Amino acid sequence: MPSWRDSVSRFINWAACIAYAGLFFSIPVSNITLFILLGCCLLTLNFSIVCESIKSSFPIQLLIAFYLLHVLGLLYSQNIDNGLFVLEKKMTLLAFPLLLFPAWQNLAWDKRSTLPFRIGIITIASSIVFLVLATINKFFYNDTLAFHRDYFASIPYVFYSIYFATGSLLLLNSCYDRWQNSKTRILVLVLLPAYSLSMLVLISSKTGILAYVTGLGYFLYRRLPSRRLFYASIAGLILSSALLLVAYPTTLNRFLELSKNLAVVNEDLLTNPEEFTGLNLRLYFWKSSITQLWKDNRLITGIGTGDGQDYLNMAYAKHQLDQYGYKDFDAHSQWVMTLLQLGLLGVGLLAAIFIIGARVARRFRNLDFQFFAWIVFCFSLSESVLEANKGVVFFALLFSMFCAHNNKAPSHPG
Repeated sequence: MPSWRDSVSRFINWAACIAYAGLFFSIPVSNITLFILLGCCLLTLNFSIVCESIKSSFPIQLLIAFYLLHVLGLLYSQNIDNGLFVLEKKMTLLAFPLLLFPAWQNLAWDKRSTLPFRIGIITIASSIVFLVLATINKFFYNDTLAFHRDYFASIPYVFYSIYFATGSLLLLNSCYDRWQNSKTRILVLVLLPAYSLSMLVLISSKTGILAYVTGLGYFLYRRLPSRRLFYASIAGLILSSALLLVAYPTTLNRFLELSKNLAVVNEDLLTNPEEFTGLNLRLYFWKSSITQLWKDNRLITGIGTGDGQDYLNMAYAKHQLDQYGYKDFDAHSQWVMTLLQLGLLGVGLLAAIFIIGARVARRFRNLDFQFFAWIVFCFSLSESVLEANKGVVFFALLFSMFCAHNNKAPSHPG
């Protein structure tokens, strides 16, 4: 007769899916689903299991060290209250490695292996729901912004783009393995990427489109049986991407503006904010903050866990950005934010998490882990992914479970 621990353990798989689905809702709803998942994990673990599991995974150790470095950074922060808020916001970087990773690692392989497929199904289902709601708002309530990227999904479009690009690739890879029938597989290889790419163009996420297309190209390279078929597929992918962008000029214009007014980055004092685009504004943010950090000799240690935004505001003021409304804007790059908070040591540790995680995924031939790491890495260049609840929870959740995919459960006495 199975014990109560075994009964709870069987539910962890579904609790993980519920926690992922919770990311598409408000933060309070998402937090409830996270507490359910972590509670289930806690009920199935003991101290020895946690210790042995953590010892088995170097990427998990790095993730824990990254959080602990934030704790250390609190010691030399001026804004302690904000530093404590940052630690609370990033708590999943510690909680998931300590609880979810060992619990997931102890699940039977057939339970763990269904994760990518279920995540993919949840992701595609969410897009269908949002499409239906947007259509109703557009044609029944005359909402002209129903399909606008800022109003289409129930969460900020940046994070929805991360979820959708990742989930679409996970579903594609899972379907390729599940359906051996050649006709069904070909149908999936054509329809699913076409739908996913169309959705990303509709959302108007430049990073999402670029990350998804390169990830899809890698999938085709690894999966298609011949190079001739691969080259033909790449040509079709490029052509279809171009046609979709031409058909939806809103997204096309966002790409065309990337090369505009780059000279404004060379200005020391801002005089014409109307010249800003999405790219050169980010470059100006990065230049302003990093050069100030260099002048203050804080590149090695950073300025502390809680002082990142205060420091940015000070740097913005020195370049007159605050006079044009650019105050309390984050750096729009996880790497710059980590440099500000934790210095080069923090940047090095974050880089190690991506590099070691990707190497482990490659060694175990885990394409799903590689897709996830690639999408998050691409977005980390242009967005402060780990500075928001929707980003840090997504990263910690999937990173912990994918690391467990690559490890056998350690043997435990009794």
